[in-house]
Amino acid sequence: MSEDIDERPSRLTDDRVSELASAYVSDLRAGAHHPDEWGARDTWQEVEDYLAYSPDPLRLLDVILELDSGDDEVTEDVGLGWLVGLLDRRDIWDDLDERCRKDPRWAAAARYSFTDDHTAAQLPAHLASLVPAFDPDFRRPGSGTRR
Repeated sequence: MSEDIDERPSRLTDDRVSELASAYVSDLRAGAHHPDEWGARDTWQEVEDYLAYSPDPLRLLDVILELDSGDDEVTEDVGLGWLVGLLDRRDIWDDLDERCRKDPRWAAAARYSFTDDHTAAQLPAHLASLVPAFDPDFRRPGSGTRR
C-alpha cells in the first residue's frame, strides 16, 4: 500500500473504498495498474491487500463493478483477476452466489472466472452454473506427448 496511507486494508472507510475502486479502475483503463516507477502508487497491490485481509472482500469488488462502463474490461478483470482467487474462500460463497443472482455484473464476472472441478462441485447451485470448472488434465489436441 502507499506510504501515505496507514489504514489497514480491512478497516477502510466507505469513502476510502470508493476512492481505491475509482483509482484502480482508472489505472486499469490506462494500463497503469502495475506502475513502472519505484514508489508510485500500486492500486493493484492495494486491491490485493484488501481482498486478502478483509473479512468482507466483496465490498470493494461491489464498488469496482459499479464503475464498469459496459465494455467488460472491468468485469473481465474482476472475474479473471480477483474471483479466481476468492473462490477458494468457502465463507463468501453464499454472499457471492446472492450477488450473482441479483446483479448481472457479478454474474458476468463469475463467467470470466474459473475453478477446479472439485471446488465447482461444492459451490452453491447458481454460482456453480456460472463458474466454469477447469479440468487440470485437459490437453489441447496435438499437445502433450506423442503416441
